[in-house]
Amino acid sequence: MISCCRILIQNELCCFITMLLISRLKSMCCFLTEMEDRSAAERLRLRWNERLPVGAGLWNLGNTCFLNSVLQCLTYTPPLANYILTGEHSNTCTPESCITCSIQKHFTQVFANPGTVIIPVDMVSKLTLIGEQFCLGQQEDAHEFFSYTVSALEQSCLNRNM
Repeated sequence: MISCCRILIQNELCCFITMLLISRLKSMCCFLTEMEDRSAAERLRLRWNERLPVGAGLWNLGNTCFLNSVLQCLTYTPPLANYILTGEHSNTCTPESCITCSIQKHFTQVFANPGTVIIPVDMVSKLTLIGEQFCLGQQEDAHEFFSYTVSALEQSCLNRNM
């Protein structure tokens, strides 16, 4: 019963986080449209570009539930996944210190390995790039991690465009 409750709470958290991300992406889309950069706004599609298989699950590395929950939400958010899976970002970036490149690597691994379990090692190794307070093996808040991750994604895209 306890594990069922935990899964239900995680699913509700995923829905909430996904709604927040979609809301933020929609506002970015409106901002882009106002700037008359219609090609960028049009590329931000709110539905899947193509039907993808259910991807891989994520292995818990010890108190990484917060990271796994947020990664699952981000992976299955169509506007973000559509953009990330194009590979457009990584064409002009330095992957070693870029959260967006790590997210792209993660998304690619998830969809290339349906029905299996993968270890999100690259994302775990980038925890301190997302936020200095995040440490492997320490319990963290999923909402806080989500907020810092989205900010890190935005920052890596802004740095690339400057």
